[in-house]
Amino acid sequence: MQGLQPYDGFEAEEFNHYHDLHIRHYWSPLMANGLGTISLEDRAYHRVASSVHYEVAQKHRYHPYIDPCPVCGVTGDYDIRGDRCEKIHDPLGLELLLFGTNRGNAAMNDKGTAFRSLAEVRTHDLSIEHGEPKRSDINTLRLGCVRLAPFA
Repeated sequence: MQGLQPYDGFEAEEFNHYHDLHIRHYWSPLMANGLGTISLEDRAYHRVASSVHYEVAQKHRYHPYIDPCPVCGVTGDYDIRGDRCEKIHDPLGLELLLFGTNRGNAAMNDKGTAFRSLAEVRTHDLSIEHGEPKRSDINTLRLGCVRLAPFA
């Protein structure tokens, strides 16, 4: 998704920018390893592994990083050194996708319309869990798990 949350608060005009949400799904590796479905509480679910991140728009000359940006940068709770994608852009993308927020505030597009999130799904039974990884080999700061099922 492109054109999200324009930020124009920089004194130097060249740093003002839009944000993009990138989502990549990894179905083939799951299927190749026999992990395409899972049974929970006597129900079968299809698994879809995804990577999501939120960053400076690809069309901007400083893509993907403008560190002082209060929307996508190395600021506030995300004043974290290291790989910004896994430590900052991944959890920001997850928050946006799951809840429609950025750093706890409603995310808007350039028309002032709120981003629609998975938490707003009303056509299925929805369960959202998120938190920090429990294994050291996982390189992202936050993980999410979404279960969608037909209403019982």
